[in-house]
Amino acid sequence: GDLGGGTGFASAWRHTLNGASGSGVRPEPRRDPLQCPGLLVSGGSCQVGASDAMQVSQRRIPDALSSTLTNGSVVYLSFLLRPEGTLNEGLLNGYFVAGLVGDRGDIFAGKPGGDRMDRYVVEQSGGGGQVASDVAPKIGETVLLVLKVEFREGPEKAMLFVNPKPGEPEPTTGVIKEDADLGNLKMVMLYSTGAHSVDEIRLGSSFAS
Repeated sequence: GDLGGGTGFASAWRHTLNGASGSGVRPEPRRDPLQCPGLLVSGGSCQVGASDAMQVSQRRIPDALSSTLTNGSVVYLSFLLRPEGTLNEGLLNGYFVAGLVGDRGDIFAGKPGGDRMDRYVVEQSGGGGQVASDVAPKIGETVLLVLKVEFREGPEKAMLFVNPKPGEPEPTTGVIKEDADLGNLKMVMLYSTGAHSVDEIRLGSSFAS
């Protein structure tokens, strides 16, 4: 696939195995995109199999964008996610999350490898400060996850929307997490050991974008 596809990033996607003691699997491009009613999709999608090594794919955002995210700024990360294979299969209970990484911390959303493995959650890497939604991951069922981060002095305010309706106003309620300090935002990261597909990864300054 085209690791440099898309626009607005400062680098192509880079895939590594994080602390791998076993063999990993590489992300595999698919010709068909994931689908979400009301959401414009294009191109293909990416599928990652269950693994006994931690899969990391990361892509840097421009310094010019990072420098604008001061106290009071808001950024949104949205993506489509679909569990594949067998739920909880893979190292550390087969998790798959996507999120934002800064020079002081990170915030991820997706299917976790501990605690509420029966729900989509927002958490830090390693499961820190996990807060669960009321939506359960189901094999073959695509969800739209939107992670909103409000930058503040100290810990940021993160809010996760699960399956908001594209084209409608931003939801007034969501899953809230307020104990992670990103610092200066550096990259978007996909982190997994469980089988899943991911698509339409977007970073913007508004819910509509």
